[in-house]
Amino acid sequence: MGRRIAIENSLHDYIDFFEKSGYEVNKILGAEDAGNIQSSDCDAVIISDTEDGSLELSTFLRSGGPATAPVIDATGKTPEEVFDIIKKNH
Repeated sequence: MGRRIAIENSLHDYIDFFEKSGYEVNKILGAEDAGNIQSSDCDAVIISDTEDGSLELSTFLRSGGPATAPVIDATGKTPEEVFDIIKKNH
């Protein structure tokens, strides 16, 4: 798998950090866009505030199977902390 990650479009600091770290970044523009993300094509999916209902873990399970990449809620985490989580999973 290549170094590809999907990140909610509003997380600008995370997008910049992962692009500078050599990742191909797919921006998630909304729930409909998120439903088209195949988690098997990404190292991780980064979203914010799953409590507000805009993007939820279930959004990434529409293909009928479980997510194969971790879906990480970035709320309260720095880009570096999220990067460390991803590295521990690979």
